[in-house]
Amino acid sequence: MLGLNVLNKYMIRYGPRMATLFCLLVGFFSGCEEKTITKKSIVPVKAFKVGDMTAFTGRSFPGRAAATEEVNLGFEVSGSMVERPVDKGDEVRKGQLLARLDPRDFQNELKAAQAERDRARDYRDRIAEALESRAVAEQDLTDAQARLEQAIANVNIKRKAVNDTNIFAQCFSNFARAENATGIGIKQNF
Repeated sequence: MLGLNVLNKYMIRYGPRMATLFCLLVGFFSGCEEKTITKKSIVPVKAFKVGDMTAFTGRSFPGRAAATEEVNLGFEVSGSMVERPVDKGDEVRKGQLLARLDPRDFQNELKAAQAERDRARDYRDRIAEALESRAVAEQDLTDAQARLEQAIANVNIKRKAVNDTNIFAQCFSNFARAENATGIGIKQNF
């Protein structure tokens, strides 16, 4: 009985502390689970060591290189080509002359149109003076003015024809080919 008495004494004195300690230990160790480690699958890859790159410079591969964009240019007027200062494969800069037609016929037509414009202007001025003295009808001045405007428009058309005897590069590109006397093909680099 002595043993039970001593045990009761310890239980009364240390029992609440022991119970608290027991609960803490149980809670602590129950939260610690052993973590399972999952193995990731290993993917095999091919690897090689890059060596001397000079060995690749002499190699050639079959195939065709083609431009991503092509521009077909052509003259807007007909005539004989007198100049094509670029050859196939040449690099051309923006504004560089690609081809030229013989401009002499177009220049002569422009001079004739300018002469007709000057004559129409003089005629309109004479009619305007005559109208002030009431020697002509107002309709004559209107007709002379219309004739002058028509002559001015004709000069603009002839001037454009002279300008159209030249084809210039619109951008930096490689000259591809001359298709015929009136068509030029170039490949653009962007």
